[in-house]
Amino acid sequence: MKTVTKEEVEGFLQKVGKQGEKVLNVLGNLLPVAKAMESDFGLAFLSDLQARYVELLNKVVDLTATEEEKIEMKVTKNMLMKFAIRINAFNERIDIIKEKSA
Repeated sequence: MKTVTKEEVEGFLQKVGKQGEKVLNVLGNLLPVAKAMESDFGLAFLSDLQARYVELLNKVVDLTATEEEKIEMKVTKNMLMKFAIRINAFNERIDIIKEKSA
């Protein structure tokens, strides 16, 4: 997980003012998702979810998937995409803080 120092946050807030509070608020809301990436449970959950998606995708490609499996694959894909979007958003906010704090 990317991190920022106290000094970087202070420098960022000095440069961007109140607008920076919005960035920090979004970052704080995304922090639990980023922390999940570092936990044993979070990593296992994501790994299991990804493995299940691949398993279901193979069945769809092989034309052996049931309608329920097709639906499960779509739901699993959406879960993975939402997780990826949140992690990317977290990392982008960290990059913004680092870039504007200098």
